[in-house]
Amino acid sequence: MRRAGAIAAMAIAACIAAAGVCAAAAPDADSAAHADAAARRAARADADLAKEGWCIDSVRVSGADEPGFRAVRASARMAVPASSVWGVLSGSVRSEHETWPGIKESILESVSGDTITKRYVVAVPVFKDRRYRLKTVCNASVMQAVFWSVPGYGNVRGIHGSWTVTALADSLTRVDYAAHIDPGMKLVPGFIVSWATKRAVPRLFGYIHDRAAHRTPTN
Repeated sequence: MRRAGAIAAMAIAACIAAAGVCAAAAPDADSAAHADAAARRAARADADLAKEGWCIDSVRVSGADEPGFRAVRASARMAVPASSVWGVLSGSVRSEHETWPGIKESILESVSGDTITKRYVVAVPVFKDRRYRLKTVCNASVMQAVFWSVPGYGNVRGIHGSWTVTALADSLTRVDYAAHIDPGMKLVPGFIVSWATKRAVPRLFGYIHDRAAHRTPTN
């Protein structure tokens, strides 16, 4: 059962990556019952940031208002300049062939100013490849990429969301992601998809950090 969930999460994660988002994650409940747990999570995140150069502050997966969709929200910090992170996200969307994990094929269809339209094929074990078309608008002035699926192509029911990059300091950046996703995959319980997605999304943030760090000049 977990394998099925992991496979479904791979499809969701690859769809996330291809989109190349976002409202900030909702804060934890401000209560005594959660204060200690929140403090421990924050301490672990700070330790990861110091050791690895990036950390996950939150990942939340829940039901969405749209039947069949899952709402994904995640936030991370990276010890690299915001311009480098934005360069990875916006540059990937505009590139002819993307190399995000799980993407089998990406075809650049059109570029009109800040609006990019691409077709994607995501390889998913056991299930059929996921196919979809995305339109993405990259707003460099606020370092935000907003994306949504275009009906009429593929077997993914729908995707829409955003990446948002925020400079916290010269070499410290917050990256927020939010999306509603229905990969069109039946027979996989929602709680299993949630379980696996929470493990897949951090790998995408790690991938973004590694590419952003590679783009950042060192003295």
